[in-house]
Amino acid sequence: MTYFLTASSVEEFFALVRDGVRKCGIDSDSAEGWISSASADPGMRSDFSMTRGTGTGLEQS
Repeated sequence: MTYFLTASSVEEFFALVRDGVRKCGIDSDSAEGWISSASADPGMRSDFSMTRGTGTGLEQS
């Protein structure tokens, strides 16, 4: 399954990616590497796909 994230700022978008790392078991090195590259070049275009996660991202309430 593929998810597309949208956010109103780059900081909010990075927070969503980091939340996905936590909730879905995405490899943090992969995510942080992409965040680092995107931070260094804010105008870059990217079609990077992070590694698969190990969880569903669903939480019980």
